[in-house]
Amino acid sequence: MRPPWPVWPVLAGCLWAVGLALPSGLQAGGQPALAVALAADVEPLVRRLMARDQIPGVAVGVVDRGRLVFARGFGYRDVDSRLPVTPNTLFPLGSCSKAFTATAIALLADEGSIGLDTPVRTYLPDFSLQDAVASSTLTPRDLLTHRSGLPRHDLFWYEAPFSRDELYRRLRFLEPGGPPRARWRYNSLMFVVAARIVEKVSGQSWESFVQSRILRPLDMRRTFLSPEAMEADTDHASPHAIRDGRLQRIPMLKGLNAIAPAGAVQSSVRDLARWLVFQATRSPELLQERLWRELHRPQAEMPAAEQPEVQHPYYALGWIHESYRGHTLVVHNGAIDGFTAHLGFVPETGQGLIVLVNRERATAAVTALSYSAYDRLLGLEPLDWEGRPEETPLVLQAVRSVALDFPIEQVVGSYEHPAYGLITIRTHGDKLAMQFRSLRLSLVYQGGRRFLSPEPIADSAPQISVQFSKPKAGEPLKLLVLLNFDDVDDPVEIFTRVR
Repeated sequence: MRPPWPVWPVLAGCLWAVGLALPSGLQAGGQPALAVALAADVEPLVRRLMARDQIPGVAVGVVDRGRLVFARGFGYRDVDSRLPVTPNTLFPLGSCSKAFTATAIALLADEGSIGLDTPVRTYLPDFSLQDAVASSTLTPRDLLTHRSGLPRHDLFWYEAPFSRDELYRRLRFLEPGGPPRARWRYNSLMFVVAARIVEKVSGQSWESFVQSRILRPLDMRRTFLSPEAMEADTDHASPHAIRDGRLQRIPMLKGLNAIAPAGAVQSSVRDLARWLVFQATRSPELLQERLWRELHRPQAEMPAAEQPEVQHPYYALGWIHESYRGHTLVVHNGAIDGFTAHLGFVPETGQGLIVLVNRERATAAVTALSYSAYDRLLGLEPLDWEGRPEETPLVLQAVRSVALDFPIEQVVGSYEHPAYGLITIRTHGDKLAMQFRSLRLSLVYQGGRRFLSPEPIADSAPQISVQFSKPKAGEPLKLLVLLNFDDVDDPVEIFTRVR
């Protein structure tokens, strides 16, 4: 009988010493000294974290002096087929994709085709958000630094049946969380707007521009811009998640074309080494130094990090600029169904780090591995990142049913939001059943025409609370749903019954 997760072999992925560093840095066997040190420190840590957190596969790469000096795959890219991870295995990057769109904007700014601080409407006259001030004043810099005033609105694009054009047109119906530039609020949708600027100004699709102006010049031949393209390659990682305490393979999240500029780049350690060499050292010189530095300069203050050693986090253009134990790092994490990623580099040394994992919500392991590697790269006394407390699971609110005080059939029907689309409500005994795209939840009455789902919307995610209006004669029934969960002042989305 197969155990609930693989028994981890000392799998290899051989150590790849690609483009060795200076001869004085070589150790026995011709391997760079840094590679030997990483093999001694990182490899045992990776295996322990994999066993602890039920992680099927990990790919790690380190760039030093403009070369990939450490590249290794651990475990399996697919637990069912037992195929190994290699430095060429493709992984989705999730939000690490944002830096590609930011670099595309920087390329256009570098040639004088756009200005980072020129209003978006200069390039997109039809750009419209619900906030008129945001619509008229937001700039490409605001889009790329999460200063639009919109909350995440991730459930707007996730599994949405919308094209990229339709997603863009529906932005004007999304509730803001505050005025523009008031504070940093993460929002992937503004990178779709940035990609539209790229398309309008260049006359190319976002995909074509990224391919011709970034991937080809950097010789990134195994980097793709959709999960469908990645899945067609024979060496790609499969997505996995913990379900009921066991590691399971899950379906690949596809149909990401609409949100691709914010989260659908797929790549490998070997290709990403070229990406980090460019980002860390401006080699090759695709950008003039001023715009290259603009990509990484701290621009929008972020909330304090959970780790006390990480100070002064600021969002740059598709990257995060932070101070780690007195040293500057430029980093970004990525997460999408079945995968977790980390990319980062040390500006003072030009060293870069790649960590790719084919298990979702593997943040604790990725954090431990990444900062342990930075300790080594920076020559710092190593901290016990592995021994840090793991993430505290979200505690669900107890759901106790309250006796209904109105006929439950009154609220059955389909409700529509001009951006999000349809939610369907049906009865299920004295409870309600709610469907939003593939999301299906039961709703238990809590009084005051409010219902709460006993189950979360996804693993480690919150529950859904909904409330029905009590309309006056002639008014349509409305469904009020909180679909953003980051802040207490996140807006409530209002759906109107249409049938």
